[in-house]
Amino acid sequence: MDEKSPMVFQPTMFVPPQPIPYPPNYTQYVTGPAQGAYGIPVVASTMWKSGMFECFQSTPNGSSLMALFCPCVAVAQIASRLGAFGGYCGVLAVLFVIYCTHHAFAGLAQNEVDNYEQDQGHWTPQNINRLITYATLSTLTALLPALFLAVLRTRVRRVHHIQGSECEDFLCSYFCNCCTIAQMATEVQAYTPGECSFGPRSTIPAYHVVYGNTLV
Repeated sequence: MDEKSPMVFQPTMFVPPQPIPYPPNYTQYVTGPAQGAYGIPVVASTMWKSGMFECFQSTPNGSSLMALFCPCVAVAQIASRLGAFGGYCGVLAVLFVIYCTHHAFAGLAQNEVDNYEQDQGHWTPQNINRLITYATLSTLTALLPALFLAVLRTRVRRVHHIQGSECEDFLCSYFCNCCTIAQMATEVQAYTPGECSFGPRSTIPAYHVVYGNTLV
């Protein structure tokens, strides 16, 4: 009777699944209702599609023309594209009220100056107080569109992962608002190339941007 050598069983080792290595830029994720509980890696961008002073390169597209002649409509189109601040009609209404309020206070201040000239340089304390009040309110309401534009530019940067700062957004919005509007319109594709339309384009599907532990 032949003797058989005993069988030796090696223990099976379990190796846990390793995470898929992504490039360094794959550090941010977006999740939305359509994705459920998982995330889709998004490559972070660091540059705008067009430079600050490249707005006229899109002519005759709606970017530069709308920003120059109809800035309120262009800003409303950008906000509508992002689905932010009440959309197209909401932004138009807010900007209309702001500009009307600014011109109303400016007109009241000018009226006080005209009264001063008609009275041959005679000022009363009431006239001075009214002039200071109207001039101050006119100046403050003139800053509101720039502040709103800066907030919108910050929103565009965060959604598209563009580097920058809030200070830069305000300076661009205050000193060169037309170029800022055209730059944002190009970034979010708020206009149809080759056309100059006054209506809004379809809103980009909603999603949330995650920066570390912060949900925007």
